[in-house]
Amino acid sequence: METKTKSNGTAKKQTATVKKEVQRKLTEQAIGKTVVPEKKVIVEKTVINLDDRIQKFEKLRGLANQRERLTETLNELTKFN
Repeated sequence: METKTKSNGTAKKQTATVKKEVQRKLTEQAIGKTVVPEKKVIVEKTVINLDDRIQKFEKLRGLANQRERLTETLNELTKFN
């Protein structure tokens, strides 16, 4: 079930298309038409080498340090006020 939000803040659920599709499939099964089951796509995970993992780790550590400094500065500013 998909939910979309309009710019004014109200949410509208988009269930009509899903409901019609399910009803169509059920009627085809009830009538006896052959329904071809949908094939599921198997997604293979890509292998990430060690250098890429280390690079991502360093980037995350840098971001964590920046966040820590930002929170310290924010705390200092609130104390100053």
